[in-house]
Amino acid sequence: MFEIRGLDARTSSGRIKNFNYRVKPSSVNAILCPNVTFLDELLSVLQNESYVTAGEILLDGKNYYKEIENNRVQVIFDFNALYDNLSVADNIMLNRKGFFCFPKKPRNEEYKKLQEETGFYIKGNTKARNLSKEQKKIVEIMKAYYTCPGLLIIREISNALSYKNFAIFLSILEKLKHRGVCIWYFSSQWEEIIKLADEVTVFSHGEEYGTYPVEDIKKDPRKFFYIMVGGHDSRDSHEQQEDKLLMLRGLNENMQELAECYDIRKSMYVFAQYLVKEIKAANCVIYMDDEREKNLLKIVAKDYSGAEKLFLSKETLMHIMDENHFMYINDNETFFEECFGKNPQIKAVLFYPFHCGVQMRLLIQVCYADLYLYSEKETLILNWIAKEMSIILENSRLMGNSVLLQETHHRIKNNLQIIISLMELEKNTVYLKIEDPNAAEQMRSILDSVISRVKSIAQIHNILSRENVGKDIINMYVIVDEIRRFYQGMAEIRLEFEEIFVPYGKAISIALIANELINNAVKHNKVTADQLSIVIRARHDRQRKVYILSFEDNGCGYPEGIDVTAGQGVGTMIIQSIVCYELGGNWKCYNDHGAHTEIEIPVPALQ
Repeated sequence: MFEIRGLDARTSSGRIKNFNYRVKPSSVNAILCPNVTFLDELLSVLQNESYVTAGEILLDGKNYYKEIENNRVQVIFDFNALYDNLSVADNIMLNRKGFFCFPKKPRNEEYKKLQEETGFYIKGNTKARNLSKEQKKIVEIMKAYYTCPGLLIIREISNALSYKNFAIFLSILEKLKHRGVCIWYFSSQWEEIIKLADEVTVFSHGEEYGTYPVEDIKKDPRKFFYIMVGGHDSRDSHEQQEDKLLMLRGLNENMQELAECYDIRKSMYVFAQYLVKEIKAANCVIYMDDEREKNLLKIVAKDYSGAEKLFLSKETLMHIMDENHFMYINDNETFFEECFGKNPQIKAVLFYPFHCGVQMRLLIQVCYADLYLYSEKETLILNWIAKEMSIILENSRLMGNSVLLQETHHRIKNNLQIIISLMELEKNTVYLKIEDPNAAEQMRSILDSVISRVKSIAQIHNILSRENVGKDIINMYVIVDEIRRFYQGMAEIRLEFEEIFVPYGKAISIALIANELINNAVKHNKVTADQLSIVIRARHDRQRKVYILSFEDNGCGYPEGIDVTAGQGVGTMIIQSIVCYELGGNWKCYNDHGAHTEIEIPVPALQ
């Protein structure tokens, strides 16, 4: 049993006062707290006894900090806890006092046994400094399993592991539970906790809202959402309930459609339209800032020429979100001009920021064409709409792309890897099958081109298999950056991208375009790898409503007198087919101190 009794501690915010907590053996107890600072401070106290001013921390009735020295406490945090100069096996079997559990030969045998028990297979003689971030995290998990401590403390781990390795991690937790280990999990992600924990304690601003069995949360997720969004789940008076029902009547007309809709954009658009109608506003903009994915969506209820003038700058948007309270401004205020400049279309604006789940923030911006003094009705409507939005948008994010879809992408990627391997094998036997060296080399070149294209498709499926459940769009930068990695060492490739998001269904098309143009630059230019420079840009021309994707290199340029866009080669035929026929765009090629390619894609084609 792990217990914290009446803990007072010195922290930057002073929020840890008379803190009590208990972690039962053979179970995963979780703390869910949207406020990351509180988690950081609590974890700091657990690592440093000098912060403690009152109370006690006990593990099986003994001083917790002494039990750390006795190797009965293991921690897996978001920093690297390994010794870089030691091997994987040595790191695992090194105790806190610097002694190895076994001599060298038995140590290796013990490590092989550990691999079989955990299902993780990393070479035991590999130095820790040569491991990837995910591999280092896996080694820490293996060490925790091997040590079998009295207490295991973990800080958000799902983002560090692939889907497959996260599943193995869950099975290891089950084994540790059966061994009687107390497992304490810290997270700001409720999705993660529902998968991991047996019991959840919800904190906000250092205050405990309550402890809930995970099974109860699964049975009644709506109650849990209200706790996360509103901070409580208490019933309101009968009169208030009646008012809320009246205010939500119009929204409920759309609830059936939204309940079956897993498109976040569509859900936000429906909400924005409802608000414009219900509050009799001129327009409404809803911003969604996904902290985990670094995505920023902007949805406007009424789109018209000049509607982009309603959008806040990113700096102003983050300022209002960080303030985290209801705000009203009109065009008599300096801040109004800072937000929108001279905008004759609006005279007053309401801002309502709130959290949707744990790592998703939303801002509702309601615009009025005339000066307007808001009433309590607006705040009530926005408050309750926000709660309904939280529930539906979280469902959208979770269910839009199911785990099954992720698994499908994973299997497609694996199948493509098999095809790549077969083609690589075929390429290596070309000289044995074709006697003519020139013909053999030509065949190898063709196979290299095909392998490159299949690899780009496989890698996009790999990205999609790792994406978080419920996400239906992906940043174009992520797609092109993944293709760029294939050509590391062949050229210096720089990306200059605005934030442009494309549906999953278009991701492979964008990847193929990028692969063809980068491959063409690398293959046909006569400069060396250290001299070849490629710049890829992407921007949104809002006036013309097109996305512009450009590729520039400093090589020898395109052959004079040849229309590259005519699609005579396989690569150009692929680009022509995707850009012109699939996306309804156009492209052009020209020389300017190297080859330049500019592609224009209509915005609707990527929405």
